[in-house]
Amino acid sequence: MRILVVEDEARLARQIASALTEAAHDPIIVHDGERALREATSTLFDLIVLDIVLPRMDGFEVLRSWRNQGSRSGIATWRG
Repeated sequence: MRILVVEDEARLARQIASALTEAAHDPIIVHDGERALREATSTLFDLIVLDIVLPRMDGFEVLRSWRNQGSRSGIATWRG
């Protein structure tokens, strides 16, 4: 699965991506909401792992924008 990991804490993002890679997935990491929105609108992802507390644009804003643009990717959120 192609998975977008949106997490501003670099160490945590690497740990999540490492676990996903070990499980034979293809993670892409971004560290802020604006970049996440750009990445998700230009690439098809099977799943988006989205932190809520992000710089530049919070996870709720990112989620609203994706949904308004018609994205139907599965999204898992958390407050990190």
